[in-house]
This record gives sequence, structure tokens and C-alpha cells, in this order.
Amino acid sequence: MNWHHTDAFDATKGSTNNPGKGVGAERRRSRRRRVLYKARLIFNDTVLSCTVKDVSEFGCKLKFAVPPMLPEKFDLIMNKTGERHKCQLVWLSDREVGVRFADLDD
Repeated sequence: MNWHHTDAFDATKGSTNNPGKGVGAERRRSRRRRVLYKARLIFNDTVLSCTVKDVSEFGCKLKFAVPPMLPEKFDLIMNKTGERHKCQLVWLSDREVGVRFADLDD
């Protein structure tokens, strides 16, 4: 897998990059569990469909049919559970995205 963790998403470059962090370094605070939930991302009057591939207490991994163009922050709604989170983009790789549940910071 070719992806990079980042502390901030550079929307002008369309990719994430943080050369100071090890590529592939494990940084999760809690265990993830594999799921296959359909979900929707909502931002700027745009709705994108995706699949939640895994989820933890603090975030999740999303998969898209085509490489997405995403802002740094957006809302995520999981269709199966109705669960809604304000999310922040953490990493991006082709059609997969890692997000942090930013609403847990409040």
C-alpha cells in the first residue's frame, strides 16, 4: 500500500505528505475493526458515496469507486447505523482515505 500519514491535508496539492513521519507507521490510539458499511460524505453541497472498510473509536478507512477530491474537513454519515461524524482527512491513497473523527475533540 502506498500512503502517507499527515497532520494536515494540503488541498492545493491534492495529496497528503508529511516527510517527517515514517511511511506506514502505526499511529492509531485504538484497535480497528473490519466492517463494510455504505456511507456518505457531505461537504459544500456535495454528497459522495463510499464504503467504510474499517472503524475504530477515533476514525475509519473509507474506499471510493474513483479517486476522490476531498476538502480537509467534511461530514460522514454511515448508512447502516445513522452514525454521523465531523471528520478530518488524515491520509489519502488512490481510492482509499483515512479520516479522524474530529467531533470527538469537542
